[in-house]
Amino acid sequence: MKLKIGELENQLRELKADRYENERDVRLSQAVETLKRLFQGVHGRMTDLCRPTQKKYNLAVTVAMGKFMDAVVVDNEKTGKECIKVLISFPNIFFPFCFILLIL
Repeated sequence: MKLKIGELENQLRELKADRYENERDVRLSQAVETLKRLFQGVHGRMTDLCRPTQKKYNLAVTVAMGKFMDAVVVDNEKTGKECIKVLISFPNIFFPFCFILLIL
């Protein structure tokens, strides 16, 4: 009985963590969509732009991107700075302030 309760508690913890990650991902996606509407030079989140064509490479790409997975790709520094100003005003959202400049 105690073993079953322990298993259920672990499952509940995992489900809560998954829900938190999903909610966080939705908030970040909404923030980036807002930035795209406001600024022409915003291309999107690195994680959305760099998707491997084969699923077997998902882990490798995730590890390679590391902390830059949620980075916002912009076309110049000025756009990046303007995005940061807007993101600071977003309530209840933590966004890593790293921007990747897209050099065309």
